[in-house]
Amino acid sequence: MKMQILLTALFFLSSCANDVVRINDVEVSTPNRFLLVPIDDKRPQLSFCWTKASIGNPFKDRNASVQSDEYYLNNILPLVKKDNPFTSIEFTEDSTRSDCDVVLNSRISIYVSPMGSAEYTISATAVGKEIPTEQIWVYVPDKDNFEEAAFLTGRYLFNSFAPGTEPYNKLISKQTLKKNSFEEEAKKYRELKIKPELSEEAVKFKVQAAAAFGRKDFVMADTRYNDALKIAPWWPEGHFNRALLLAELGRYHEAMAEMNKYLLLVPDAPDAKQAHYKIYEWEDLAKDKGGQVPNGDSRHPESIPEPCNVKPCSARG
Repeated sequence: MKMQILLTALFFLSSCANDVVRINDVEVSTPNRFLLVPIDDKRPQLSFCWTKASIGNPFKDRNASVQSDEYYLNNILPLVKKDNPFTSIEFTEDSTRSDCDVVLNSRISIYVSPMGSAEYTISATAVGKEIPTEQIWVYVPDKDNFEEAAFLTGRYLFNSFAPGTEPYNKLISKQTLKKNSFEEEAKKYRELKIKPELSEEAVKFKVQAAAAFGRKDFVMADTRYNDALKIAPWWPEGHFNRALLLAELGRYHEAMAEMNKYLLLVPDAPDAKQAHYKIYEWEDLAKDKGGQVPNGDSRHPESIPEPCNVKPCSARG
């Protein structure tokens, strides 16, 4: 009986030593195919939100080369991005407030044996935000170094959602429907000779957003602008102000989406050219964005501009 238990344990451990990829709860029989050269067929990629990782590192004192928990938490995203051509992957504290296509959650496990050898394991779950049934689970166990484990995790995730894959096709179709719906609403708004007024509920959220900004609670300010925009998606000023806040919080992909909505609503705004320039700036910053930065942008909060500080503000009201 003891021998049977031992053999079962050895079988379990050996089976867990292999990398695993599951797509919608179905294990991929040949996960190594996801390690080929990253797929890039020139179509727009999906955008990814990386939430704060969890970590288990209880035996770090056994090996001097094992870093603090903060080191791994702050470096996993840059290492996942390294040599994997994500065009939009950003850290977010709260995925429910983010407009990305895929939400990523990860767990880092570091085991140091009594003899001092370290093994790094990363598991990650990727969920389509608009279609939660589209899920990828990646398990990269027992690597000799953290850099290798993070790189492999990134490669599996990138190629699982690359243009042309089934998860990509489903999510991009949903995204296209959503975009077309907003473009139709924007067209109706542009054709109106008399623009609508904000409802009392939307005005309440607008006032609360300004108050949150005044007390430097920028996450709440973003939330309240978003609340107002759910009621009045045609409100240009709200999209413009939220774009500025999101960019200053380091959420560049979402900032670009909001500024594009502003331009769809008021393409002839006096500051349309400046708005386009902001999008170009954020595109470049999004490529370099990495690391878990719990408080958003590295700049001091006082550097964030007042909402609607580009004249003429009243034209966006």
